[in-house]
Amino acid sequence: MGGLCSLRKLNRKSYYIILNLTNTLADVFSAPRRALSLTKILIFFRANLVGYSMYLFANYLSLILAGLTLNEIWTNEGLYPCAHTYNIPWYSMMLFWGSVINWILMIYGSIGVAAKHTICELKKNYFISIDEAHEKVKKNWVPMLFGTISILLILAFYIAMASIFGLISKIPYLGGLFFSFTYLIHVSGAIFAIFTIFVLLVSLVYSPIIVSSLNEDSMGTVFNAYMIAWRFPLQIILYNLIFIPIIFVGMSFFSIVILAGLKTVNILFGHSLLMGQELLEITSMAYSKAIPFDILSKFYSEDISSFINSFLISFDTFTLSTGKALSTIMITVFTLCTVLITLSYSLSILSVGQVLIFNVFQKRVGVDLFYTEDKTLKPNDNVREKNSNGRVDKK
Repeated sequence: MGGLCSLRKLNRKSYYIILNLTNTLADVFSAPRRALSLTKILIFFRANLVGYSMYLFANYLSLILAGLTLNEIWTNEGLYPCAHTYNIPWYSMMLFWGSVINWILMIYGSIGVAAKHTICELKKNYFISIDEAHEKVKKNWVPMLFGTISILLILAFYIAMASIFGLISKIPYLGGLFFSFTYLIHVSGAIFAIFTIFVLLVSLVYSPIIVSSLNEDSMGTVFNAYMIAWRFPLQIILYNLIFIPIIFVGMSFFSIVILAGLKTVNILFGHSLLMGQELLEITSMAYSKAIPFDILSKFYSEDISSFINSFLISFDTFTLSTGKALSTIMITVFTLCTVLITLSYSLSILSVGQVLIFNVFQKRVGVDLFYTEDKTLKPNDNVREKNSNGRVDKK
């Protein structure tokens, strides 16, 4: 009992909250489970729903402006139109790319919000809401974009200076001599430009994480991007090569579970004693429009593709009455929502996993992203930080 009391006393006076993290690559394998959170999925679902709706509207509008009829677009494209595959005028193409960029930016901001929620959750703050996490990120959203833009400006400055040096080198007689004297500068600049391109990729991935975890400004975001790219280049490549299949496996498992659920409903309610062929007609029509079978078939093997295609049932002739049409529309909407939820879950895995990877890097430079004080600690309790063995020693 004495040992138990001592342990409770130690935990009560500790500055650290013990987390279920190893601060190594092994943490990344827990990303699918940590990402399976209703709050995180809703963060991305909200962004995907708005982004997809604007994308759908912009693509239909751009194709209509290009001369296609609404019936032609619906028959050929359904709920997943892509105006880029058509020969359309420039203003229709602007509508298409505007909707794509808008959707990407909404997802990009949601990565920061989900990262903030993940960090608060790992600090044992389980009661932070979506709106609270959104407000915290909204106050500091500029570095998410301008950190990467700043790196692009650095690359642009290098290209401009290289162009000036190239023009000077074209001067007769003196140009060749000038190029010879500045040759090492050109080589060093080229190496720096190659490294900066790598930093740009790092910044695209980690800027939302850096801003959400460290509350950095634009310069701080650029500095952290250069720092982790310089200190951990191989780890960044290796960890993400391992992490990408984890995202794919997690998303695939989630998709198969949802598809299995849909299939089970069809088997149960499609029995001849219940709705029978009527249900199969409704769901087959709804699934053919709401589930992107062609896209899924490109990513999965023939066995899984056959399972996916089994949702589509061919009938020689059948007509939809008004009641069936309304049922088809409702099931199509619900099925489309499950598709967006699946996409949202995969993005949730991406956000959580990158937070855990970034935490490994920060741990190695001596920064604790999940440090939190015990608010029950009294002012006269002198406690030092944990030593290398994980114990807490009194002064």
